Amino acid sequence: MLRTGAGRPRRARRAGVSVLADLAHILARFTEGFRRLREESREALWNRLTGARGALVAHAIALVFLGPVALLATLAIHAAVVAWGLGEGAVPPPEPAGGPSSSSSPFASAAAARQAATPSKITLPGVPAMPRFLKFLLSLVAAGLLLWLVSPFAIVPAGHRGVVTTFGKVSPVVFDEGIHLVMPVAQAVHLIDVRIQKGEGAGDAASKDLQQVHTTVALNYHIDPKETASVFQDVGITIGDKIIVPAVQEAVKAATAQYTAEELIAKRPEVRDRIRGLLVERLSRHGVIVDEFSIVNFAFSKSFNEAIEAKTTAEQLKLKAERDLQRIRVEAEQKVTQAKAEAESLALQKQQVTPELIRLREIENQRRAIEKWDGHMPQVAGGALPFINVQPAR
Repeated sequence: MLRTGAGRPRRARRAGVSVLADLAHILARFTEGFRRLREESREALWNRLTGARGALVAHAIALVFLGPVALLATLAIHAAVVAWGLGEGAVPPPEPAGGPSSSSSPFASAAAARQAATPSKITLPGVPAMPRFLKFLLSLVAAGLLLWLVSPFAIVPAGHRGVVTTFGKVSPVVFDEGIHLVMPVAQAVHLIDVRIQKGEGAGDAASKDLQQVHTTVALNYHIDPKETASVFQDVGITIGDKIIVPAVQEAVKAATAQYTAEELIAKRPEVRDRIRGLLVERLSRHGVIVDEFSIVNFAFSKSFNEAIEAKTTAEQLKLKAERDLQRIRVEAEQKVTQAKAEAESLALQKQQVTPELIRLREIENQRRAIEKWDGHMPQVAGGALPFINVQPAR
């Protein structure tokens, strides 16, 4: 009875060792082939390149229809094929995993018989024979590169629009965000950023009174998604240096010339709105929408700043003097009013004084003095009493 269970792990080990040996042989052959390829002269390399007409046709097709990246891919595959051929015979082929005795087994004899009965494969001229799995690997790499280069799909990321060109001609159809189908080789998709962008810059301008003004501004803008095709066709992908910067400089200079240096500071919101209006009018013709515009800073010359400071100081002193004068006037008016009130009070009191009132005041004063007297006579020097002409009551 034939027992096959114990032989399976042994055959698996032999197969693994065989695969590793084959990989080592392939790596050594490629290494030796590339070394020999580097040692060849330029004339020999040129002869190898021009000698393979099929490879030349493949290189030309890749360059014309797919671009430089495809040309590099075909050149890499061509170099690998040439290196494989140069490395032939430099490294001895690996021995069978089972040793020489394994070839005498009935299974090996049957396999050799089947291989002998199989018709030989057709090989391409100029292409050396390779193991089947190596050819499959190279074919897979080439197919992957070809599929990547001629992919019929185009992906437009968020915040972008895709402008389609057919053999260089701009199509009116614009792709929105997402995945879209395109014609390989014939069509290409160019991504245009339609998100809000920021532009900031500084420039010099002259005011209405011929003062030098250094202005720093900031602009937020974005490309109109409906006008991406015309923007790409007329301006291109980068519009900052071509459209935004010249428009901002011209608008700032035009608006600054309408105001004096003092008005630029006092009427800053009005100046900002005027500049923004000029930008909207100019950029809208190129498919650009202005979102926000801000004046970051106004800077003047040193002499003008000193003159402004001196004027401000003089105005402050003038205001202080005016306030002091007003205070003095108010205090004088208060004194005049108080004197008038006292004079009027005395005049009224004088009009109300009569002999009877004077007699009444004397009697009241005498009564108060009597009420305060405690009955004792005052002690005075000289022995005389202070009361004079005191007559007894009748």
